[in-house]
Amino acid sequence: VTNQSPTPGNVVRKGTTVDLTVSAGAGQVAVPPVTGMSLPDAQAALAQVGLTVGTIKATNSSQPANQVLSASPPPGVMVQQGSKVNLVVASGMISVPNVVGQSEAQATATLTQVGLVPSVLHQPVSGVSAGIVAAQAPQPAATASTGSTVVITVSTGSPSPTTSPSGSPSSSPTSTPTTSATPGASPTPTPTASP
Repeated sequence: VTNQSPTPGNVVRKGTTVDLTVSAGAGQVAVPPVTGMSLPDAQAALAQVGLTVGTIKATNSSQPANQVLSASPPPGVMVQQGSKVNLVVASGMISVPNVVGQSEAQATATLTQVGLVPSVLHQPVSGVSAGIVAAQAPQPAATASTGSTVVITVSTGSPSPTTSPSGSPSSSPTSTPTTSATPGASPTPTPTASP
């Protein structure tokens, strides 16, 4: 009760009506739309309507560091003045997605979409079709800051087989020397036994 009529101390007849004014408590306000704001701007917007920031949780996101991702209670909900609004903000870090096995166009789009910068390296990779990502650095699920470069290796096809040098020239056949008879030498007669 914040007021009454008649005021205290007045003498009135029995059965007279006394009017009372009862406070409804602090006024209610709607949570302002703070999603997408920077943390300082969100704090200022809440303070303007009599609200304060409660807990602040940072999470990996493609959005810039300290940008508000969500609020609880959400924007538009009526709350008592002086209430706290919990915020989730971007940490400025990103979990690197796995793009191995995607086409070059798909991988580039995936990385760009989450706030990373693709750098493409083309080279032959055995067993991987041309135009397909064979490797990436940093590895999938690694944590990187927003705007970091991710190197993707795109196959140009299997490497060409190495050709061996032409065969060495064949050596000329080695002739086997033959023994020639000495000129003028007559054969030695075989002695025969006389009877």
